[in-house]
Amino acid sequence: MRSWLGRVRHDLVKRVLWAWRDLRAEPEPLTAADQQRLRAGLLELIDDEGAPIAALALWEGLQAEAPQPLPRACAEAFTAALAAAEGLACDPGASAAALLAALEALEGQWEALARAVEASVAAEVTARPRPRG
Repeated sequence: MRSWLGRVRHDLVKRVLWAWRDLRAEPEPLTAADQQRLRAGLLELIDDEGAPIAALALWEGLQAEAPQPLPRACAEAFTAALAAAEGLACDPGASAAALLAALEALEGQWEALARAVEASVAAEVTARPRPRG
């Protein structure tokens, strides 16, 4: 499960949040180019076969490949945050502030999901019977 989590972090989360992490500390208002970078991080990803894919579709595929069920509440909250951010990225009238806030919320939901998955892995390892020697 940890390798799957690492793959989600690399293939999805890192790419979606990269520009946001760079731009969130900027004191200047976002330019049109900055906003396009944020949108591209959600709408212009690449799947395993090199085809373009949006973040939500990529996430749906990654969820299907999870080696065990995900903590439901955390997975649903992450999915909702990702859908909200992607929806704003698709809306030409969405404000930069709204998109930044949605990406910040997404990061929080990702961290909660990652912690929950790690906790479930740790609990599973602890619950395994130890071989008698």
